[in-house]
Order: sequence, then structure tokens, then C-alpha cells
Amino acid sequence: MEYSSENYKEYNGCIRTTLPSQYFSHNFLNDPIFQLLPEGFDVCYNMTVLSDSIHIQFYLYDSNVPLKNLTMDDVASSITIYFNIPYKWSYNWTPFYYNKLHIPELWTNSEFEGFDSRGGGLGTFMMLCAMAYSASMNLHLATLYDASEGYRKDYNIYKLLGFEYVNDGHDMEGNVHEIYSNISHFIMNKGEKIKNKMTQLDTYFDNPEEDPDWLPGSLSSSSSSPSSSSSNRRRTRKKQRG
Repeated sequence: MEYSSENYKEYNGCIRTTLPSQYFSHNFLNDPIFQLLPEGFDVCYNMTVLSDSIHIQFYLYDSNVPLKNLTMDDVASSITIYFNIPYKWSYNWTPFYYNKLHIPELWTNSEFEGFDSRGGGLGTFMMLCAMAYSASMNLHLATLYDASEGYRKDYNIYKLLGFEYVNDGHDMEGNVHEIYSNISHFIMNKGEKIKNKMTQLDTYFDNPEEDPDWLPGSLSSSSSSPSSSSSNRRRTRKKQRG
């Protein structure tokens, strides 16, 4: 879905139902990282395109119909990125690291309707989704501020992915394409862990004793739209979701 004004454009959607465009390449939309998600789950996004930059929030959601009003309570995990709009010829005319990605937030929900989404690799999954997108947009350098509990610990997920601290503080940098190259290794070694976590989440939501807000067998207003399928909303919440 697109919203436009004189100074910006906004796009809301989900990967499974997004068509290739200047902002979403065919290779990104078909990246093998998305095959780890079970049926009914998707990575959705809110994108704002300004005259000189792009801002995106990717979020892991139990539908491929995007949320109309996004709140962190409604998603399992999310990552926010932004970057100056790059040019495909820039690596020939400017320093290699000119096209820079900024990652202000990576977050995994510890209280997703009573379900703890942490500990299943979802944060790493979202980071690799962002790297897949960044590589498709010809971005070279990724930067972030490490405010995680794993700051400078051996198990720090950013460090394990290939980020390095650039000083004595919390700032980190990483090569987008080098980090993206970890996707095959991640799928091979961590794919089952993610699938198991998503299966636990799916089972939790299908159990009315665990999650009493679900109304089994009913259909939401969003699931009846032409752009969605019966698998998009297998359950309906009492509150509006999309």
C-alpha cells in the first residue's frame, strides 16, 4: 500500500505479497532467509521514502497483511534501518564505504501476548533480513550502537555476525556483503532453531487457554480483503490488528 505527499512516500506491505520494484528487488524478495518462516508468518515493513533517504522498519508478524497501526506489542521482532539513497554507480566514483546503512534499533519481544520471543535466533534473523535488503540496495557499510545485554560479550550477536567495535565505546561497523554471506551458514546451523521457535509461537496462539484473545474460526476484516488469502489470518483477535 502506498501513501504519497509532496515531500515523501510511504509504503506498507509484507514480503510474500510484495512485487519487485525499485525498492524491492526480485532477489531480495526470494531470498532463502524467508523460507525459514512457517506458513502464516511474514516479514512486513513500513517504508518512508524522502528526497534523499529511505527509512524502513521490518517486523516479524503472524500475517502477510501489514499492520495499519504498528505497535511493538503486536510483533515478535523488528529492526529499523535508514540510509541515504545510493546510486548503483557510486562504488566507481566514491569511496567504497560511501553507501552506509544505519541501524538504530533491533528488538525482540519478550512479552508477545504472553510469549517470550527471545532465545530463538529471531534477532539474528531480522539482522540478516536487513543485510539481505541492504546488499540488494548496493549498501556497503552497516553501523549500529550496541546497547544489548551482550555488549562486548563472547555471545554478542553483532560480533558473531561480523560487526566490530570501532572504538572503546558502543559503536560498531560491519561490511554488508560479508555479513550477508553468513546467511547460508546461518540457515544451515540456526534454521531449525528459528523454525522451532516459530512453531512454539504458532502453537501458543492456537491454544485458547494460553492466549484467550484469539477467537478460533472467525475471520477478521483484513482477511476478507482481496489482497489476502485464508492462510493470512487463521485466527482473529478481539482487538484490531490490521
